[in-house]
Amino acid sequence: MKCRIFPSLSKGIVRPGIKKLKPLPELGIVFATKNDFDLFKKRFHIKGGGFNFLMSQIYVLDHFCIAGPYFGAPYAASILENLASSGVKKFIFIGWCGAFREGINPGDIFFTSESFSDEGCSKSYMNGIKDCFYPEEDFFSEIYSFFKCQNINVKKSSLFSTDAIYRETTEKIDFFKKLGAEAVDMENSAIYAVAEFLNLKVIAINVVSDIIEKDQWKPGFKNKNFKRGRETLIDGVISYVCSRKYNKKI
Repeated sequence: MKCRIFPSLSKGIVRPGIKKLKPLPELGIVFATKNDFDLFKKRFHIKGGGFNFLMSQIYVLDHFCIAGPYFGAPYAASILENLASSGVKKFIFIGWCGAFREGINPGDIFFTSESFSDEGCSKSYMNGIKDCFYPEEDFFSEIYSFFKCQNINVKKSSLFSTDAIYRETTEKIDFFKKLGAEAVDMENSAIYAVAEFLNLKVIAINVVSDIIEKDQWKPGFKNKNFKRGRETLIDGVISYVCSRKYNKKI
């Protein structure tokens, strides 16, 4: 039997429910990995006061909140939905990605300007009518320009998001490479689909953690440049939130 795609215009029966966190600040920073989540807390001197949510934690600060970790498109969408229901309107998602274009190295910082869907979550939000998703243009440009003005080496990048990390075949990579993708992650397309559906401002930023070259996987998790790239990205985001004041809704 062929799977059906159901219209996404009606409201879901199961609704987000973290009312105890209301109201949240307008800006939320969400981390895919515990390593980056903990690194941000350390560098921002956050020591306690977090709330548990599913397998993640949420910390509420004066003018922004942080959440993480998450894994996979459905979980990322769930965090996004719940934070949005509590007042967050702008999101910065921070994760890792694998690259397969020449000239890309571990530690490079990618602002996802375009994400092709190879995951199933986005189809539930867009009714299967789209398979490529984009960030909100003004918010993307604001933060990208901020990083550039800070002389942080970042670039705009297209990638594809997959549900099956062990099914990144040569054929699949070649297919998305022809569409312009140069990296792969697991969540960005779903994040952008949910943001479009809920009319939110969301951007995704990834640090290159590994390379696929000539059908060979080359992990870069222990690479010094990868660690340096993560630190640079975290410090850049901290500089951004310290330079902006987001009023907490009452």
